[in-house]
Amino acid sequence: MKNTVEMLDEIQNKALHDSSLREQFLQTRKTNDPLGEFCRASA
Repeated sequence: MKNTVEMLDEIQNKALHDSSLREQFLQTRKTNDPLGEFCRASA
């Protein structure tokens, strides 16, 4: 099982190479529940 740092590193690397995923993560900032939206986008 991956630890939290490994999972966040993987997500960051994916977002660096996928502009639509990166934009999806950036849009989570504008929601009422940014952390929840980020977690759903990461799944």
